[in-house]
Amino acid sequence: MNAPDTMAQTNDEEKNELDRLLDETIEAGKKA
Repeated sequence: MNAPDTMAQTNDEEKNELDRLLDETIEAGKKA
């Protein structure tokens, strides 16, 4: 039971990281 929960948590963290990097890329594009 713990394994799927851990995977879901990891996926959420990775998605949040990707979203943050995407936001930074967009902001950098606006400044360029």
